[in-house]
Parts: sequence; C-alpha cells; structure tokens
Amino acid sequence: MVAHCLDLDLVASAKDDKEAVRRLNLLVKAYVWQVLRSGDYYALLTPAPQEYWSKFLKGQRTERENLTIPVPQVLPLEREPQIGILAAQCATA
Repeated sequence: MVAHCLDLDLVASAKDDKEAVRRLNLLVKAYVWQVLRSGDYYALLTPAPQEYWSKFLKGQRTERENLTIPVPQVLPLEREPQIGILAAQCATA
C-alpha cells in the first residue's frame, strides 16, 4: 500500500493501508514542522504532478480525518490547528 500526500508530493508505503497512512501522517508532520522552523514556506508549494491528482479525483472516497500538526506559536491560538484530509483509493493501472 502506498499513501500519497498530493499537496506536498510526499509518499509513504507499508504492508497495509493503516500503517501507510500512519507513516505518511508522521512524514507530513515532520515536513511541515521543518518548513516552519526553517522559514522556507515555498517548500509548502510542491504539489504532486497532475496525473496523480487525476487518479485521486477518479478514486473511491474513503473516510475523512484530521491531522493535527503542532506549530510554533506566533499568535495566540484558541485551539490546535488541523488540516482536513480527503482520501481516495485509486486502482493502479
């Protein structure tokens, strides 16, 4: 199983769906945290190629979840920021 964060073009793999998603979530959190620490915000503008977006749009939707990413506090926040994640399962050609 491969999990792909299309917005950042990050990929993780594992023997099953649940583990691939868990690994991808850790990878996304680490990547975003490093970008925030370095101040290289353009690194957040690295989407996957269009062909992967097309596969996503044709895929079967799966359960939506939120990924909580701790961010350095610049302004007071009332709650932890969260990123909504849409997932789809795509058949490989």
